[in-house]
Amino acid sequence: MSFGLVLGAAFFLLLFLAALTSAVSILEVPVATLVDACGLDRKRAAWLATLAIMLAGLPSALSYTALRVELFGVPLLDLKDFVFGTIGMVVAGLVVSVCVGWFVEPRMILQGRAMARRRGAVKRTQDELLLERPAVAGEEPWRVLRIMGEFVEGFETLAGLGPAVAVFGSARISPRHRYYVAAAEVGERLARAGYAVITGGGPGIMEAANRGARAAGGHSVGCNIELPFEQRPNRFADPVLTFRYFFVRKTMFVKYSRAFVIFPGGFGTMDELFEALTLIQTGKIHNFPVLLFDRRYWTGLLRWMRRRMLADETIAPGDLGLLRVVDTAEAAVAWICKCHGRSPTPGGRARG
Repeated sequence: MSFGLVLGAAFFLLLFLAALTSAVSILEVPVATLVDACGLDRKRAAWLATLAIMLAGLPSALSYTALRVELFGVPLLDLKDFVFGTIGMVVAGLVVSVCVGWFVEPRMILQGRAMARRRGAVKRTQDELLLERPAVAGEEPWRVLRIMGEFVEGFETLAGLGPAVAVFGSARISPRHRYYVAAAEVGERLARAGYAVITGGGPGIMEAANRGARAAGGHSVGCNIELPFEQRPNRFADPVLTFRYFFVRKTMFVKYSRAFVIFPGGFGTMDELFEALTLIQTGKIHNFPVLLFDRRYWTGLLRWMRRRMLADETIAPGDLGLLRVVDTAEAAVAWICKCHGRSPTPGGRARG
């Protein structure tokens, strides 16, 4: 048996194993990690898989030609067979990648984190260790010192920031989305009105608001958080603070902001929204506007609050007045400035 036959058979065996393992759980963790870390959606994941399989198809086509030489004596440089073999591999790669991108990948994202944690592929965060029970004897007192250190760092870094507004929203919004464009405009208008902009420091809406503030020459702050799948700070935030504990980070948002602008988002965005409403309702913070951006997005939630919470008297009639809905960046900044007695005119400076 010649070297060419062994090489060709090895290539085909590897290709078969790759196709087989892509359909089982072995690849779920790395794919979920990659897609989550890169912020990819299904379509991008599908096209990346297409490219990878296309590249893998080239040596496979070569091995196909080598096998034909060994088994059937076909000339090595049979261009027709090589071209048809390559096209076949590309088409097969396209079909497989589309199936991976549209059918397998969502399941990987849903299951990947849990599987990764079981296999030790995901780091454990300090928040998780703090909340774990039972605690390891002797560790908790030292953890308090670490928490204190985070508070000290946050207070020292943000003490001289001046009036600021925190902007929240989904990290999954792409730069082409209208919410991204609107958030960038909000950040720019806030900076021109003399406000610093504080965000969670990540991508999506957070990046957009930081980007707008920096473009206008304002302060652009990012309060990043340690997550099992690392969230990289966006490049438009400076300074960037990275916190290990959510409650320390939440304290910084409330302490150094004078208003919240809430763009469409997920559970984290909802958490910040209702945290602010609770603090206002209980008298912990005062003159603190909370704005919801995009009436169409928030209408369902507000209707439910009126028809269920208000009707069942679990909130007071005035509690819904703590929220204001806006549809433009101009309206958002104008309302914040009105509440604080400031001018939204471009070039306006902070007055305390």
